Amino acid sequence: MRSVIIPARGGSQRIKDKNIRTFSGSPIISWPITASLETGLFEDVLSTDNQEIADIAQKLGAKILWRPENLADNFTGITKVIQNALGTTLTHLSRDHWIYKIYPTSPVTPDLVRDSVNLAEKVWNNFRSL
Repeated sequence: MRSVIIPARGGSQRIKDKNIRTFSGSPIISWPITASLETGLFEDVLSTDNQEIADIAQKLGAKILWRPENLADNFTGITKVIQNALGTTLTHLSRDHWIYKIYPTSPVTPDLVRDSVNLAEKVWNNFRSL
């Protein structure tokens, strides 16, 4: 089983509304969501604190994990955000469950996501067989 976390915070200081800005005709957040869903490899989870980001994501079919306010500032690292996702929504994890992270501003394609998953799992399986 696989899950993907796309950590999309609403309060960027350097580029206002960067996760919903248009990139090649679509909000940039739509790229990793659409690519993830189109692979058919995992359930999509978006971690956000922003209603506008959540609305776009839900229209695309993503499941929303509301990020607490204390994890939505400029100082909270990605590790804490992922730990929050694992501890609240993804509580059904087993030892064989893979967790992937794709940044919300990554204009990835389904093929790139699929190839990355295949490579990661191949490397891990080779490592385990040593």
